[in-house]
Amino acid sequence: MPKLLPGDRAPDLTLPAADGSSVPLSDLWTRGWTLLTFYRGDSCPVCNRYLHGLQEVLGQFQEAGARIVAISADRPDLERETVERQKLAFPVLSDPEHRAIDAYDVIYNETAGHAEPAVFLISPTGTIAYESIVSGPLGRPAPDDLLKIVHMASRR
Repeated sequence: MPKLLPGDRAPDLTLPAADGSSVPLSDLWTRGWTLLTFYRGDSCPVCNRYLHGLQEVLGQFQEAGARIVAISADRPDLERETVERQKLAFPVLSDPEHRAIDAYDVIYNETAGHAEPAVFLISPTGTIAYESIVSGPLGRPAPDDLLKIVHMASRR
């Protein structure tokens, strides 16, 4: 059973972004609903397709008042390459020390050196409204399903 559940306070950490800045997670969710997605990293083709799929519907998330943020254990320079290659217009954060991965209790694959996919929807008050943690590259909620979850959560 995960350490964090819907209704719990989301851990607030500051992580380096692909653009070189430092981003406190609370700065993101205090401006609206935040979809925090953990992914395996640049070396995972399924993860790259997933990030691309989120980018394709980014405008719909923004219309719903939500922002997307991606996190992996990759170094910031590798995150920057991912952002540029995928043409991502949302923040991509680096967690090579696994601080967020540990705080959010995301499964970490020691052998492969990456976090397994997870998604957290965080309310503007910093409360977890939804979570999904999977133990492999497949089985994540589809971007369209996440958009429905955002719509439902923001109506409460």
